[in-house]
Amino acid sequence: MLQQTLTPTIRCLAVLLSVLLLSACQQDSASPPASVLASHVRATGELTAANSFKASPPSVSNMWQYNIKQLAPESSMLTESALVVAFDGQRLVDELNSKSIELKSAEQELANRLRSDEQTFEELKLTLAERKMEYDREQRKAEIVDQSRSANDRRKAQIDFTIADNQYQLAQARLASHQQQRLAEEQMLVAKVSRLQSEVGLLQRNIASMQVKAPFAGVMVYSMGFNGEKFSAGDSAQFGQPVAEVSQLDSLYIKAEIDEIDLKRLQAGLAVEITLDAYPERRFNGVLQSLGNAVRDKSNDNLRRVVDASVSLNDLDTELMRPGMTARLNISLTPVQGARNAN
Repeated sequence: MLQQTLTPTIRCLAVLLSVLLLSACQQDSASPPASVLASHVRATGELTAANSFKASPPSVSNMWQYNIKQLAPESSMLTESALVVAFDGQRLVDELNSKSIELKSAEQELANRLRSDEQTFEELKLTLAERKMEYDREQRKAEIVDQSRSANDRRKAQIDFTIADNQYQLAQARLASHQQQRLAEEQMLVAKVSRLQSEVGLLQRNIASMQVKAPFAGVMVYSMGFNGEKFSAGDSAQFGQPVAEVSQLDSLYIKAEIDEIDLKRLQAGLAVEITLDAYPERRFNGVLQSLGNAVRDKSNDNLRRVVDASVSLNDLDTELMRPGMTARLNISLTPVQGARNAN
């Protein structure tokens, strides 16, 4: 009786054990090996130009706020020396007009002074020559020894010579004094003209600097202001604040952010599959070029720890790619043969 009772129980246990073994086999066959799960690392990044020019207000004395008068169209291709941004320089133009008038007045004053001094110099030279002639004549009279002349005549000749000598010395002193005064006034006026010329030249350079031009060909990208919005014509910017950027498209690379937990599995030279969020249907290839050494928070709001990295692009498409485009990266843990490591 006991044997008949145990037999169905044993059969049930055997069936249950078979089901458990079959389920375990199915789970093993459905789960990939651990090596397959760890074959890729995912990350995010952004297209960045290695060679770019940031356009910002120039350094102008007594100016801190600059009004944007004109901006080149965003995403437009600029040639070398093309206008990037023009700031309002009307105040400088008004100051230049005033200084130019002042300069012309100073130059005219200098020219008049030189002409007047030259005329006075010639008159004093003529007077000196006349006094020299009188001096020589009276000297000869005073030196004549003639016993037939009366004592009064001899005293008169001596007095006339003394007067002529004094007049001659006075003419010499006047000419010398005029020359000294002439030189001092000329130096003062020349210094004034030179100062005004320097101020006018500085204003002209400052006005020219209000038009910022591209140092090389590239694509135009607007920068964000403190309010988080892109700059536009009519906005104000502070000195040194970038309002736009010109980027060379052939220098594009991806500035990536790698999670700290994935850092130990990565090295320079790994292949990267790149998907741009703007073109999710396209795939691009690249190589992990370098990994940063400093670990930081992803952002002020996101405290996830990340490391900066750079990814080069094997198939750069300058028709589609633009700086600032976000990308999703799939980094293969298999090194690329012959890949170079960036410093």
